[in-house]
Amino acid sequence: PITQVQANASISEIKNADGFYSSVNALSSFNSLLTIQQGNGYLINMKSAATLSVTGLPTTFTATKLLNKMKTGWNIVGCVYQASTAIATAFDITKISSVKNFSGFYIPSGTANSLTTIVPSNGYFVKKN
Repeated sequence: PITQVQANASISEIKNADGFYSSVNALSSFNSLLTIQQGNGYLINMKSAATLSVTGLPTTFTATKLLNKMKTGWNIVGCVYQASTAIATAFDITKISSVKNFSGFYIPSGTANSLTTIVPSNGYFVKKN
């Protein structure tokens, strides 16, 4: 449940493409994000700089399952691998047009790509064709 992650006193909000969870909402019915799910990416607003650790079982999600779960257009996804993995391995690059994060970007057949791998514990914006 999201409340186990939210219990960290440094967290103010957690968001993904479908919902949010805020510690300042007095009524839990306003919070639409209730669970952390495999393959999803999350934006976390911290009250102060801190290290956030989330424990659980390794995912059984594959890149194919992840791609099938994504909708056409922009998606926020997490890395489903236990080690850094080349973007061309992680995604069927014929079915995506862009991968971005706050550090760089990848465009299939691009010559100026600043991202080449996806990394565990990082999230990515992926545009599916």
